[in-house]
Parts: sequence; structure tokens; C-alpha cells
Amino acid sequence: MPAIPQHIAQLLTAAVPAGTPILQPDQQRIPAEWEEEDGHGEIVEGGRRGLAVYIEQRAPQGYVQVEEPTAVLSAGVQDVYWTAVAAVAPSHEAARTLTDLIRPALIGVPGADPGFYRPQSPPSLLPLGSGVVMLRAVYARTLLA
Repeated sequence: MPAIPQHIAQLLTAAVPAGTPILQPDQQRIPAEWEEEDGHGEIVEGGRRGLAVYIEQRAPQGYVQVEEPTAVLSAGVQDVYWTAVAAVAPSHEAARTLTDLIRPALIGVPGADPGFYRPQSPPSLLPLGSGVVMLRAVYARTLLA
């Protein structure tokens, strides 16, 4: 498996606001399993849990979730992978702000600055619960074997 998630994280680190978490595929459960922490980083006994608490404590401006790439085509020396990248935030506006930073970092500026990825699907909106939304898009990358 190519290092696509790490490459995406590297590109996005320079594009999103400092401190915005960029989670790798193996970190996907962290927000859902988050346990409330006190001001010293200690888990609060009997405290709140889950995605909304993670957003509140670790990512008030939202975070980026990079999913596992999926191989969709292998033709001779070329392999094509699709990778979903999601902006998860406390509001549609905050998720849109992150998405507007993610897209040009990955696909570049058409006609001026080519990127490493191609858009495969536009961002789709998915409410994740009280006060949390996700905008998820899929990007394609062709690699030479």
C-alpha cells in the first residue's frame, strides 16, 4: 500500500490552521472513543464521552480525517487509488472552511498549479450528531509501479 495518507497529511499540515488535527486511517476511532479530560489532561471519572467532546476539547475549529486508500484500477505500470478525506467540524460553515483549504492543497489550482490528486467526488454533507457535521470528498491518485 502506498503512503498516500501520510502524503495527504503532509500537504494538509501546511494548508489548514495550526493545531488542526489531521487523523490517519488508524486513528479514525479516536474521536468516537474520546473521554473528557480535565485542564491537566487527566480523564474525568464519569465524564462525557464521544465525538462532540473530542470536537470541544481537541478540535473546536474541526479536524481532518484521512481514510484508507482503495485501489480501484491496476493497469500495467499504473495503479489508481481513491482516498476519502473528511472535514469534521461543529458546524457546516466550519466544515466548509476546512474543505475549502483541503481541496486546493490536494488538487492544486486548475490551470495554474497542478496538484497531486484529482477530485473524484464532490464533498457530501453528513450530520454526525448534535453539533457535529462532516463534509467528505474522494480524491484520486495515479501511481506508477
